[in-house]
Amino acid sequence: MLITSVAVVAFFARNAQLSAGRPWQTRIAPLLAVAGLLTALWLVFSNFTLVTGGGVGVSIVLGVIPFLALIAGLVRGAHGPRGRS
Repeated sequence: MLITSVAVVAFFARNAQLSAGRPWQTRIAPLLAVAGLLTALWLVFSNFTLVTGGGVGVSIVLGVIPFLALIAGLVRGAHGPRGRS
């Protein structure tokens, strides 16, 4: 959601003609979303052991899993088969 909100801000910054007369939908709300999601992310990371209910080791493993999945997806996408539906 954070990346999507940043993408909305970037899209309308590049295509200003599409945002004419709609500052709430194209600038203000997406920027508020970015600020809120960054705050939530910071709160989760700063209290991750509380969120997971485990120790530091468990929290590190659980925190690394999404990044490993991202890397695996990028590698699979770059080296996977092409042209299949």
